[in-house]
Amino acid sequence: ANHHTQSDTATAPHIGRPEDYVRALAEIEMSSCERDMLRAHAKAPGRKITGTKLAETVGHFGCRIGNKKYGRLAAKIATAAGLPMCKTDVSDYLAAIFTVAEG
Repeated sequence: ANHHTQSDTATAPHIGRPEDYVRALAEIEMSSCERDMLRAHAKAPGRKITGTKLAETVGHFGCRIGNKKYGRLAAKIATAAGLPMCKTDVSDYLAAIFTVAEG
């Protein structure tokens, strides 16, 4: 589904509208760990956060764990929102993060 109008044609196809994310978040099941990571991302200055900080939020260490856990959540959100995967040469879980990070 194309989520964009003429006024936002510069937006990448993997970026949804706020209502897409609201609907997706209402549909998916999230663990407390996933909720904590989502809250940490939303509260971060400029909504920018590293994988290391995401991991620390839920009591883990290392950016790979943070990115992998958040990537799984991002993939669930993107699927529920009907958004395509970001076209990139990084791993699937990092590509999924772009849908949440940029949207």
